[in-house]
Amino acid sequence: MHHDIPSKLSPNGHPNRIFIISPVIPGYPNAKFPGIVVFSEIYQVTGPVERFAGQIASHGFVVACPSSFHEFQGPDPIPYDVEGTDRGNKFKVDKEVAGYDEASLARAIYRSTN
Repeated sequence: MHHDIPSKLSPNGHPNRIFIISPVIPGYPNAKFPGIVVFSEIYQVTGPVERFAGQIASHGFVVACPSSFHEFQGPDPIPYDVEGTDRGNKFKVDKEVAGYDEASLARAIYRSTN
């Protein structure tokens, strides 16, 4: 599951996509769980990151995984190849600190309302 949260800093209009992985306990649909944020490496939320988040969720945590570079390309993962590595490394240098702050605020707002 994911949630798209509007971004004021994204010049191309891409929202801040936050992937949510939650534990499931049969018979307790309204159970509340503590939350953890998993920041991915330069490739955004890839299969290995999602599997890692799933492992954490299996221990009773709601895990939020943001697409860190939504300002540049949207939420899609960056390929594990030379071009993708170069692009991800460029994004991590070019990203403004305010972009990380905005992403953190978006996660906090999501968490407090769900």
